[in-house]
Amino acid sequence: SNLATKDDVKQAISENNHELFRVFLTKQDALDVFVTKDEFNEKMDNNFELLDKIYGIVKRTDEEQTVVSQKVENHEVRITHIESAIA
Repeated sequence: SNLATKDDVKQAISENNHELFRVFLTKQDALDVFVTKDEFNEKMDNNFELLDKIYGIVKRTDEEQTVVSQKVENHEVRITHIESAIA
């Protein structure tokens, strides 16, 4: 008869599983290659902390530049005023 025996089914399943493991990553392979959700979140948290620090530095630099620009503008006005008084 052409019906599959229990042994035929067991062998087919075993061969199929072997082929699946050969083709697809195992869970351990995936853990070795990819980061976990927790690892990803930790890396992103570190990145955002670094970006916050960089933003703080840029903001302070911009504020300092504004103050310096105002002082220079004030100096220009004072120098022009003094020059016209001397002339």
